[in-house]
Amino acid sequence: MSGGVVEEIRELLAEYNTDGIAGRLAGLGLTGRVADPCECPIARLVRAEVPAARDRRLWGDEPGQFGIGLGRVYTPDGWVVLPPRVHWFVIEFDLGRHEVLHDRG
Repeated sequence: MSGGVVEEIRELLAEYNTDGIAGRLAGLGLTGRVADPCECPIARLVRAEVPAARDRRLWGDEPGQFGIGLGRVYTPDGWVVLPPRVHWFVIEFDLGRHEVLHDRG
């Protein structure tokens, strides 16, 4: 893995590796869609905070695109392992928990 966007994402996710991650995301107004690797709250956090990831067209399930996967964030430059609490948040969110963060409508 290289530096750049990979390191930016690693540092960002380290800041959110807390028990209160759901509350922090809610405070930012970040919601998401369950089981959507490009539209979950963590994907939206990365897009909001990492300039190289802001273009929605760069997100998908093809190699070289951004996406949230099995315990990782995939980027065009490599991947970042989700810190433990972020990883558990993603699992819980995809299981339907943290309903306040689910997209409405």
